[in-house]
Amino acid sequence: MVVYLIVNGPPQSQESTTLERRYQFLGILGDDIVGVELSRSDDLRVSIVRQPDGSWQDRIQGVILTNSSLPEQISSMVAGIPFRQLTRFSSTQDLVQYELTENPQLVVSFESSAFSDSIMTYSIYIGTTTPNNQEYYAVFVNPSTNAVQGEWVYVIPQFYVQQLMLMVERYASIMQTGQGQTPDS
Repeated sequence: MVVYLIVNGPPQSQESTTLERRYQFLGILGDDIVGVELSRSDDLRVSIVRQPDGSWQDRIQGVILTNSSLPEQISSMVAGIPFRQLTRFSSTQDLVQYELTENPQLVVSFESSAFSDSIMTYSIYIGTTTPNNQEYYAVFVNPSTNAVQGEWVYVIPQFYVQQLMLMVERYASIMQTGQGQTPDS
């Protein structure tokens, strides 16, 4: 299944019709995600990993989070991101027009064993909004090389991207004030 994700984009396990548009979902649950990193273009970042006991740890500060509500919301939101194929691109096509280059609006990376027998990392670059401001452009990238994977530019509904951006902001605020965390023992 990993090959399918890399070559063709997200699996087509579930579909939903919204305003005559067909969206695909990753086909996983928030519980299937064991790590998440969200990086905004303004350098705000979340990097969390689920511990064997189900708690969450901040990878940057090395602290166990005493309140797992926001990390659970983040993992569920990432698992639930709907995608719609927009256009095929060639290896020579420039993705600058979608802001899907080295500095996208948001980078979503997550770790899961839902698509293979081992934990794999998957990354999505989210660029600029579409002309109607209803969706954002996105591509899958290799998390090691940042090379675009597959041959599609996708769009993601604006609501999901804005919610993830706000969650990064909320998380950064919580970590800055030291609320909801205990030192890693």
